[in-house]
Amino acid sequence: MTLATLAAVSALPLPPSEREKAFEPLDFLTFTLLAPGLWLLIAVLSEGRIEWWTERPWMGWALAASIVLIAAAVLIEHHRCNPLINTRWLSTRQMVRLILVAASIRVLLSEQSFGSAGLLGVVGMLNDQMVTLNLIVVAASIAGLATAVLTFRPAQLPQPVIIAVVLIAIGSFMDADASNLTRPSSFYFSQALIGFASLLFLAQLMVIGIARTLLAGGRNFISFVVLFSLSQSVGGLIGTALLGTFQTAREKYHSHELVQNIVASDPQVAARLGAGGRVVAGTIGDPALRSAEGAAILSQQVTREANILAYNDVFFLVGVLAVLVVIWGLLIRHSILRRREPSPVVQLQEALQAKALAQQAEAQQGQ
Repeated sequence: MTLATLAAVSALPLPPSEREKAFEPLDFLTFTLLAPGLWLLIAVLSEGRIEWWTERPWMGWALAASIVLIAAAVLIEHHRCNPLINTRWLSTRQMVRLILVAASIRVLLSEQSFGSAGLLGVVGMLNDQMVTLNLIVVAASIAGLATAVLTFRPAQLPQPVIIAVVLIAIGSFMDADASNLTRPSSFYFSQALIGFASLLFLAQLMVIGIARTLLAGGRNFISFVVLFSLSQSVGGLIGTALLGTFQTAREKYHSHELVQNIVASDPQVAARLGAGGRVVAGTIGDPALRSAEGAAILSQQVTREANILAYNDVFFLVGVLAVLVVIWGLLIRHSILRRREPSPVVQLQEALQAKALAQQAEAQQGQ
């Protein structure tokens, strides 16, 4: 993909425009500190729920080192006269708000990559059986992008973002009643809603971010790209780590609750044990081994049901978090209206019109 992008950029060059040097020697020191710091952080977020957070000492050392390296890079950039990453601009209220909203929604969208896919894996579905579901999600995502373009209104940019979060909440609550009979077709509508929301929100936030970047000066473009990309990639990892940890904890809880009700003297439990033994009767002749195998099969079924209940809790948690983000978004919208804060796109349009008029006036004076 990187090579294809390089070929496309070379084949379709931008028209002549103003150019300036964007990199300085001190930038490489920032790269040297920031890159390994992010690598260590990503490693911890990726492996934490798998290796478990408190079981591996290397995770603590990696997390501590990542904090030191990232903090050192930010400190250097903050005190530079000509920083590569403009920390002062990125720490303004508007930019902090934008990045927090983008990261929060990316955490919510982890429901799609972790929740639905994980649940279908628990009930025995393979990738080949999810092709139709994935195609529906892709089509819905494209529809979300098309809707964002066709309904673009410079003065109403926050509204599609709030609508996207509402759709995520609806889809998550719809998924929260899964059972061992759930199949990919059960997720067609709910995951289409979330897929639609994923690009609907992303397109609007990108427009808001780029508009604010151009208003602040083109040199801040690198700062915006770096921070926005990190909010999406690291936000997705944080979402998966958060939901994965929550799912593991809830699975242990539900497994404990289910096991408490399993007593060998219960006729239904005895029937399940007998059914499990009959499944392997054709291959295992020893009655004691058949009985043990029946108990193992029942244990697998309990684990599966506990995982399904845990994933239902994950879906419900995402729905609740999405509702909280909607409330937060409405409060932000109310605050913007109360302060009469203009839309960044409208500001950019006015600035470009003023610049065009100034250039036209200069051209007339020159004539």
